[in-house]
Amino acid sequence: MIMDILNLNFSDLSTAEFIFKVTHISDKLEVHHFFKAYPEHVAGPDRLREIVEQMKKLDDAASNRDVVKVAEMKAFRAEAEQQTAITGLHLIMVAIFKKDLSLLHDTGFDRKQHKAYAKSQTSSTSAAPSKITGKNGADPGTAIITVSRPQGVASIELQYTNGDPSDESSWKSLRDQLKCRIELMDLESVSRYHFRARYRNGNSTSPWSATITLVIL
Repeated sequence: MIMDILNLNFSDLSTAEFIFKVTHISDKLEVHHFFKAYPEHVAGPDRLREIVEQMKKLDDAASNRDVVKVAEMKAFRAEAEQQTAITGLHLIMVAIFKKDLSLLHDTGFDRKQHKAYAKSQTSSTSAAPSKITGKNGADPGTAIITVSRPQGVASIELQYTNGDPSDESSWKSLRDQLKCRIELMDLESVSRYHFRARYRNGNSTSPWSATITLVIL
């Protein structure tokens, strides 16, 4: 299932490891470039930090093996795992709705390989994209890149640069694009950009497509 793209199972983590993981998620979401607001039922970074502080207090209280405190800790741990998982599910649903799984980068959650793509990894990424085209978008500093995408390909990675295309370090990536028509914004106007793409299925990637060049208006 596509909803399994993030690891939302924390049961194998110790209390200390879980506290560290939730802290890491809250820190990443605090500065994420896209996720800024959360519906009432979703724990954003502030609520996640409250969960961390409460878990620390309960863990300290349960350290003397008090049966009641240990039970309280277990109950809150279960609720905390559920709250964290709901946050992850919210991020996934937004990314799917926006058709941009790259939004899930730098959220603090661990990524999982989509099992549905496993059988097609070898065949679908053996060849580079056969067609990539580009045009200027409706607004200044925008471009629309279209990449051919055969059946069985999980996602597309698009790279672009307005520097020397022979310098690999100059390329910037937009990974895990679910759609063939990709719009880029905030490009430098009156500048020459180069674009290339490849297919991705889990850890398998195709060769890069031919590079195209577009002058951004």
